[in-house]
Amino acid sequence: MPVKLKYYEYKSALSTHIIGLVSEKRELGYIYNNEAGILKHLDDYWINNQFSDSEFTSNRLECWCQKTKTEQNKSLSNRIVVTRQLSFYIQSLGFSAYLPENNIKVEKPLIHILCSQEVQELFAQFDARIIVKNDPANIRLNKAYCIYFRLILCAGLRRTESCLLKVSDFNLKEKCLKITEAKNDKHRIVYLSDDVADMLIKHIEETKHILGYTPEWMFPGYDPSKPINSGTLSKRFNEAWSKTSFAGKVDKKPTLHSLRHTFVVMRIRQWESEGKSVNEMLPYLSKHLGHVCIDDTYYYYQRIQESLEHVRKKDTVSNLVIPEVLPR
Repeated sequence: MPVKLKYYEYKSALSTHIIGLVSEKRELGYIYNNEAGILKHLDDYWINNQFSDSEFTSNRLECWCQKTKTEQNKSLSNRIVVTRQLSFYIQSLGFSAYLPENNIKVEKPLIHILCSQEVQELFAQFDARIIVKNDPANIRLNKAYCIYFRLILCAGLRRTESCLLKVSDFNLKEKCLKITEAKNDKHRIVYLSDDVADMLIKHIEETKHILGYTPEWMFPGYDPSKPINSGTLSKRFNEAWSKTSFAGKVDKKPTLHSLRHTFVVMRIRQWESEGKSVNEMLPYLSKHLGHVCIDDTYYYYQRIQESLEHVRKKDTVSNLVIPEVLPR
């Protein structure tokens, strides 16, 4: 079943902007339920402070951006992130809007790294998935899921930026992807291995054949005019993982984002086996991943190292193909 969207009634002077932002995000395929709830609290805050217009200033947001007595850093950071999204939206309409800084330190959880056996079982479940409703759209999407998950594992993309890939973002000659819907607006070029590029070419051709035209999106949703739904992708991942022999037997249940982390581990392991210096190669990896600075990648690497030895002990299968991240 599709994820149920949550709707709120916004009544403040900000309501027009809030409704516009929520609608825009959902048009792009985001569920945006938690964010819509945060914006409802902002809407109430606007009313309670008797702000009669939508002027988005630092003075008005000063209290809103302060941590409450019962709030954790993660919750505060989430509020500020959504507030910044609203600010960017207001600015895009041509209005002035204060952009609060998000300098809240949040401890990132350790992500489960999949060993090769786990990867193989997981993808076997993706490929063996049985469709409940055997209509053309579901058949098309079922095939697209398999391609999408392989792209995440073999290129290390984020979920949202891969959902919003367009066919025009794929450079067939250079075998690379132009990532424009990236976190922190850090656009980049991601080079693909030959087999991954060929996989995308075949996927595009099959999608064109099914739809009868070239779609805008690399992964069209149930409604082909919209991108694939990111919430449904997480659901499909969880569904497949629950059917593997590893479900319920690992220290931390993997998520879709685990495929990106697993890409990093596979890349580092390949460099180590080739006798390359990981520290020298990390700047290339940082660029490939779209991190704001090399420090983000070092942190990423340090957290992954905590799981790497565990993966080495479990991993006896090494026939996965992970693409090179160095620029051509």
